[in-house]
Amino acid sequence: MKIKTRIFIDAPLKENSTVAVSDNQLHHLVVVLRIATGEYVSVFNSGGEFLSKVSGIGKKEATLQVLNLMRTAVKADFHLHLAYAPLKKDANDFVLEKAVELGAHEITQVRTEYTVNKPLDADKISQKLILATQQCERLDVPAVNPHINLAKFLDKYKNSTIFWLYERGDGITMSQYLRENTDLREVIFLIGPEGGFSPAEVNLLQSLDFVKQVHFNTNILRAETAALAALINFQIISCNF
Repeated sequence: MKIKTRIFIDAPLKENSTVAVSDNQLHHLVVVLRIATGEYVSVFNSGGEFLSKVSGIGKKEATLQVLNLMRTAVKADFHLHLAYAPLKKDANDFVLEKAVELGAHEITQVRTEYTVNKPLDADKISQKLILATQQCERLDVPAVNPHINLAKFLDKYKNSTIFWLYERGDGITMSQYLRENTDLREVIFLIGPEGGFSPAEVNLLQSLDFVKQVHFNTNILRAETAALAALINFQIISCNF
C-alpha cells in the first residue's frame, strides 16, 4: 500500500467516517499529484493521523473514506509564540516554514515604526503553514493571529514573558536566560524589522518588566536568522532536539 500524500483536515476525524476536500487541497490532489479513486492518502490534525482511501472525485470536491488511526498527537508541555515584523516574500516564506518545523505553536506579524513590508493576511499565512505541516509530518498547524501594531501587541501580552531579541543591547544571551529559567511554559519571541526598532520603541520595550531583553552574539543577524536561532535555542536547551 502506497500513501501518496498527507492532507490537513480542519474537522474532527474518526475511524470509519468520510471527509471531503476541496479548493486548494482538491487541486493539489487531482492536478498536481493526479490521484485516482481507490488510492490512499493520510489525513491529519491535532487529533491524530489516519489512513484514508479516495472514494470519489468530483469537480468541486473529493471524498475520502477514513480507515484506521496511524498516529496519535503528543501535546507539548510548552507554548512557543513567534512574533515578528513582516518580511519580504522569500524571507517570510522561510520563517513560516522553519517555524513549523521547529515547533512554533502561534504566529503573529507585528507592525513597527520601521516596518516597510506589507503584513500578510492571516488566511494566506495559514495556507503556508498548512503546506509546511503536511511536508514535515507534524500533526498540529500553528495558530495565526491577525497582524497588530507593536503597542497593542505589548498590551495584549502584558501578562506573559516576551523575549525581545535586541542585537544592540546589553542583555544576557538567549541561551543563558533559558538555562536559568527552565520552568517556562509560554515563550514569546519578538523580532523586529530589517531596520530594527525605533528609539521610541526601544525605550518602550526597555521600560516593561515583562519584556526580557536578550541577544545572541556580537553579530547583527537578519530577522529570519534571528527567528531560526531563537526557536533552535529553545528546543535544544529544552532537550527536545
